Amino acid sequence: SSSSSSSSAVTPQLSPPPLLTTRFTERYGVSHPLILAPMGGCAGGELASAVSLSGALGLVGSGGESLEYLRSEFAIAAGRLAAGSPLGFGVNVSQISAEELKRVVAELRPSHVYLSFGDVGGVDGHAAACIAGGARVMANAGSVARALEHAANGVDCVVIQGADA
Repeated sequence: SSSSSSSSAVTPQLSPPPLLTTRFTERYGVSHPLILAPMGGCAGGELASAVSLSGALGLVGSGGESLEYLRSEFAIAAGRLAAGSPLGFGVNVSQISAEELKRVVAELRPSHVYLSFGDVGGVDGHAAACIAGGARVMANAGSVARALEHAANGVDCVVIQGADA
């Protein structure tokens, strides 16, 4: 009587995988050492919030988009998360002045800002603008020399890409 054996079958309970604790998870307040790449037009508010809700770091992308797009998508993401949840955004440094970025960081209050494609600057640069607003700074670099410049300017997570990666 195969029907009686199938009705008494026990569905195995899957236990969640153990958390992986790393310097990254501790520093950035996440459960999983993963970042959503802040690609403009792809990494909107819904995706960024889903990534953050999963325990990784959600970043709203704004490269090639307007500041209004960034504000709108960031609001979507922030509206789905508990206050203080790790959530940030990415910008291309050539698209926004450090002064304007400082205002946007003060307005949106991201936990993280990812700076792409350029010099993050010195004391009046993009990294300093983010740090002044209380955000941790991430930036990409295409060479070891640029990565070292970023670190010297307060970037605390450098994503290296290109020939030196």
